[in-house]
Amino acid sequence: MTTLPNTIILTFSPGGSLTRWSVLGRIDRERDLLRGLLGIAPHIVFVARTGPRDAQIAAALQEELGGRIDAIALDEPDAELGPGRPPHERVLARLGATRRVVIQTLQLDDGGIARQLVNPLRRAGVQAALVARGGFIGSRVLAAECGPHAYPTVTAGVREHALCQQAQYVVGVSECMIDELCWRHGVNPARTRVIPHFIKDVGEPPERAKRDPGLVLTVGELTDTRGVDLVIRAMAAQADGVRERLQLVVVGDGPCREPLGALAGELGVRASLPGRLPHDEVMSLMRTCSIFVHVSSQRRLSRSLLEAMSHGCPVITSDIPEFDGLIDNGSTGIRVKPVPEAIAFAIASMADDQDWREMIGSSAADVARAKCALEVVISRTRAVYADALRIAPATVAPRHRKAG
Repeated sequence: MTTLPNTIILTFSPGGSLTRWSVLGRIDRERDLLRGLLGIAPHIVFVARTGPRDAQIAAALQEELGGRIDAIALDEPDAELGPGRPPHERVLARLGATRRVVIQTLQLDDGGIARQLVNPLRRAGVQAALVARGGFIGSRVLAAECGPHAYPTVTAGVREHALCQQAQYVVGVSECMIDELCWRHGVNPARTRVIPHFIKDVGEPPERAKRDPGLVLTVGELTDTRGVDLVIRAMAAQADGVRERLQLVVVGDGPCREPLGALAGELGVRASLPGRLPHDEVMSLMRTCSIFVHVSSQRRLSRSLLEAMSHGCPVITSDIPEFDGLIDNGSTGIRVKPVPEAIAFAIASMADDQDWREMIGSSAADVARAKCALEVVISRTRAVYADALRIAPATVAPRHRKAG
């Protein structure tokens, strides 16, 4: 008999919260996933370091989705227990009679929240399984930004190691991510699973006539250039006649938005930077653009790129192993080195061949929908939760003080 949790506890990375999701417009994107998770367990508890509006957002989601959804912001006084209570007591107060839970990180670095919860819950008689899940390897990203021996990189690596060692299962979004975590942190491959980012059911890709042949789209948070500067320079490098009929739309916000707009103006690129848009508007742009570009030196599997693929939009992205099995060069997209010359050549090649764009977009949609459909993600998540509970300790004996 398959044993499933009564409660799923989801822990945010530092700075993450339901409040942050709301600011970024991610609630709309995550709503379907939460509905699917409530089909696995009737109760979800979000735990974040800070989240001033998390309780209100959780209440609204509960009213809309059914089930029960709680949110705990650790830097806020507990509405039920009062201030100064440790995290595990705050979680236990929400569990009630629940004695079977899965704790899952939303990113590999959750500031230690999951590890802080698991053994105290077990000592309280709760069977708690720990699933270390992430969309990217944070220490690798920091190594590219700060250097491999920088303090933030080393600290992130230490936290990743401790989490992966303690977890019943380690979950990544790509095979190469899992391979790296296994050799880097000594994880048994039998304790790993690949569960990709999910995409919503978006219906059939639009017909040729509904796409704007000159619209090039990129999406992402502009907290650093994220490769958008390379795309702008690639657009500026287009030949006369091509450059004039292409327009770049950059969806996202952050401190680099204004400098990127200035760069586009300086180079004479037709570009629009509207800031953040509601998820439905972003999806509409993906259904009407002719090319989606996402290039970065960071080793991340872009969720926005997968969404663009699912809409039948031909994509150009960095040639990184995270896209193995999803993007085959010339067939389901184009993978290039993150340099303006390579990006410019890919854009020009796509812009000049509408039939090729259609073929790539159609193939990309088939692959993305087959591998990243919500039902696939929920099915794999259900299985890993059951497997994690099967091997998790039922309880942990309370610590005994040594005699003085």
